[in-house]
Amino acid sequence: MSLRAAVAVVFVLGGCVGSLDAPVEPRPTHELPDGGPSVVLDADASGSISGRVRHGKTGVPLRNALVVLQPERSRLLEIMTDDLGRFRFEGLPPSTYRVQVFVGHAEVVETVALEEMATHHADFRVDPTGGRSV
Repeated sequence: MSLRAAVAVVFVLGGCVGSLDAPVEPRPTHELPDGGPSVVLDADASGSISGRVRHGKTGVPLRNALVVLQPERSRLLEIMTDDLGRFRFEGLPPSTYRVQVFVGHAEVVETVALEEMATHHADFRVDPTGGRSV
């Protein structure tokens, strides 16, 4: 299998739709009023989880950190943090959510129980060389 064919297989299995030659936006995003990126799960729901990702030692915002939201009974959502380390998931119905942040060799996880119309702010401090900083 050629490299391009292998990439196409991964591309299709990853659930993305589009051409390999065109830029891919894996999930619909929009800008928040304050400029941060956001992903909407359900336009009829009003809960949200937002936050920032910062370097564990320096406190500097980490851009392009992958933030993955795993609802109990729905599809995964993902977003990359902006230049200020911000992310936001909107349109969330009441449920328990697993929030994962991936930066370099580090993965940080938090479980959030979100009630009706609730908002949750989750700040993560991560050491990209190997793990979570507290």
